[in-house]
Amino acid sequence: MSSKRILAFALALVPMVTLAQSATWGGSSYFTGMATTFATVVNTLIPAFMGLGFIAFFWFLFKYLTGDAAEKEENRKSLLWSVIAIVIMISIFGLASLLQGIFGAQGGSSTIDAPIIN
Repeated sequence: MSSKRILAFALALVPMVTLAQSATWGGSSYFTGMATTFATVVNTLIPAFMGLGFIAFFWFLFKYLTGDAAEKEENRKSLLWSVIAIVIMISIFGLASLLQGIFGAQGGSSTIDAPIIN
């Protein structure tokens, strides 16, 4: 990328940077709105990744139970890694809930809600 393009891009961002404190996002400050949006996306992705972990576990379990002897060792390793991934995800979730309780943070509930489809 040429230096002229970088300079033009930087100059195009100047109004956004200089007006950052007065900008609003949904009735609140720009930063608060962006942080809320980011938290909403992350809180949506966490159960999705947990669900993918459980789907992978059951898929590898099915492949392990129905596979031939040559594939069983590879499927057993994949099954072990999916269990490790699930344990790590649940441990991180539990640690976050524990730290919220210790420090009195007003986070979400300490229970895992089942995902629903509207």
